[in-house]
Amino acid sequence: FNKREAIDIGDYPESGIVVTGFPQFDAYAHPELFSTRDEFFARIKADSTKRLICIAVPGDWKTPYTRDIMVELDRRIEAGNFPVPLQVLARFHPKYPDAAEGLQLKHFIFNRPGTHLSDTKEFAIDVGVSGTFAWTFTNADIRHLADTMKYSDIVINTESTLTLDASANDTPVVLIGFDGNATLPYWDSVARIYEREHYTHVTDTGAAPLAKSHDELEAMIKTFLTNPEYKRAEREVLKRNMLFKVDGQAARRVSGAILGLLA
Repeated sequence: FNKREAIDIGDYPESGIVVTGFPQFDAYAHPELFSTRDEFFARIKADSTKRLICIAVPGDWKTPYTRDIMVELDRRIEAGNFPVPLQVLARFHPKYPDAAEGLQLKHFIFNRPGTHLSDTKEFAIDVGVSGTFAWTFTNADIRHLADTMKYSDIVINTESTLTLDASANDTPVVLIGFDGNATLPYWDSVARIYEREHYTHVTDTGAAPLAKSHDELEAMIKTFLTNPEYKRAEREVLKRNMLFKVDGQAARRVSGAILGLLA
């Protein structure tokens, strides 16, 4: 897809494009970089006898209603709506604050990943939001992300690249396509963002179903928990289309292409 867009939109000649894959996904092809499941669960203080769902919390600038979804999911877990015991790792965005911070939920573990550079928050030019965290990723943070994607049974997110990280590990994904307990006009709704061109490359594969209500989210979680093969073929298509190869060699291909220009 990137090659095609470089040709069609960027006016690059096909002969000048080298497809390499993305170095950020190389870690997933190196088993020695992962912790064990027990080590990871101990680190996040999770119960190793329960299944784990990760919900990525994008921040209020993008979806100020994630809090509603988390509260309702916690209620449904407590009510015994799911076929197996569940716990949820709420992975806050390392940069953006969210109204869900400080929630007291019985079945949730809260985690803000990344190494933060100071206690002073800053203005984010990319989204025009004040009060964002200054952060970076160390090797330990990369391992933590890899462990989270590998050992989560399902990854829930809102139009995030974590869909690709999860799929690289053959972890099922559910996308949030509703506004919590609110009913919003189309132009204000989170559902609209899935029509943006870059993410239709993901949704068109069918690998990550879009939940449009609390009930649909519950149903999709149940399906993935009881049928591990569900959407596996579609995830393979997504990996092939979007990631090229998850073989740990993308950085080598990038550097090889650059060195080839200098030869």
